[in-house]
Amino acid sequence: AGGRHTRYELADIRIRHALDDLLGLVLAVDPTAAATSSDSGRCRRPEGFTR
Repeated sequence: AGGRHTRYELADIRIRHALDDLLGLVLAVDPTAAATSSDSGRCRRPEGFTR
């Protein structure tokens, strides 16, 4: 059963550790920090955050 196989290599091997760390990242969510009805269902941006 043939299929398309693509191999990727890092352009700079020094970022391998950082990528491995990101793959192992676990996001923890604080349920007490959820938006309330007074927030109109929107989360607030952190102080100094710009887009």
